[in-house]
Amino acid sequence: MSPVSTPRSGAAPHRFTACCAAALLLLAACSDDSRGTSVTTVSSSSPTPSVTAAPTSSTGPFIPNGPMCSPAPEGRLVYQRGEPNGSAYTWSVRVTSVDSGSDNELLAGDSGVQLGEPSWSPDGTRVVVSVGDGTNSKFVVLYCDGSLDHELPQLQVQTAAAPLTIDRPTLPTWSPDGRLLSFVSSDGLFFVPPDGTAAPQITASDLAIAIGRATWSPDSQRVVVGATAADGNTDLYLVDPGAGTFTRLTTDPAEDYQPAWCSDGSLIAFRSGRDGQIWVMNSDGTDQHSLSTGEGAESAFQPVWSPDCTRIAYVVGEQGNTRLHVMNADGSADHQITTTDPSPRVEGWPSWTAG
Repeated sequence: MSPVSTPRSGAAPHRFTACCAAALLLLAACSDDSRGTSVTTVSSSSPTPSVTAAPTSSTGPFIPNGPMCSPAPEGRLVYQRGEPNGSAYTWSVRVTSVDSGSDNELLAGDSGVQLGEPSWSPDGTRVVVSVGDGTNSKFVVLYCDGSLDHELPQLQVQTAAAPLTIDRPTLPTWSPDGRLLSFVSSDGLFFVPPDGTAAPQITASDLAIAIGRATWSPDSQRVVVGATAADGNTDLYLVDPGAGTFTRLTTDPAEDYQPAWCSDGSLIAFRSGRDGQIWVMNSDGTDQHSLSTGEGAESAFQPVWSPDCTRIAYVVGEQGNTRLHVMNADGSADHQITTTDPSPRVEGWPSWTAG
């Protein structure tokens, strides 16, 4: 099944394509907007996806324009969508207006290309997206009109002996001050400038990082991340990247992970295996409680706060068939914000920006 494609002004959709024979990404995309024309390609001979683009800002600074850039009273959500295509999925990244339900395609992919896990820049003009082929992955930064800003090349940590390639970097997340992206992999927790001008820095520990965003404190000084200790327990940890310290916030035997830190710093939402629902606690780990709407509620994942901390967007459903929901911070007024059909369909990893 091909991804749903919605026309938009300002730029033609970027599309990522997989070449099965080479098992590498192939990209052929054109973008035509007020800043000039860019052409993006991926070399099939490169061991990792390699984007080459003509300059996109030669006529001046980027001016947000089009349905995915226009402010919305209740904000905009960017998220990933996967639609079954034989034994694989066809993935896209989309932007939806929380109040109007208007939904547009930011980035399109073909079967075999894994793309998604988007995160808004603090000013809501750009989105960082993870792109991979199942073996290699990288990050691409797009403007909110769908045109290419830049890519972060193959991510490597400089060691004393030689550069070490990070294994499958994933879930990039912009810091509130815009200076850094956090991301995770099986190698640990990392931080890198969004323009890729410096090598990533690792915050090392003996914990195994759980799949989920490393969510930032409002002052961009700390992050919370899910991690698994040697005893096999997965909990939330407060991380000070400068000091390299990990402070445990939850201790329940059930898995706690996928945290989201409210922008006023007071609360952290997370997914808990205690009841398979979204939980909320104070930022110091106290007053942990479930927002479950009742017995038999569907599984809930990947919470993200609204910019004013009054609501939470999250993912509802079972593996292979999920949708985006929004509820109030106390769990009330829960409702789906994306369409039901076609189904099954996978939606996930929302990121919410103001305006």
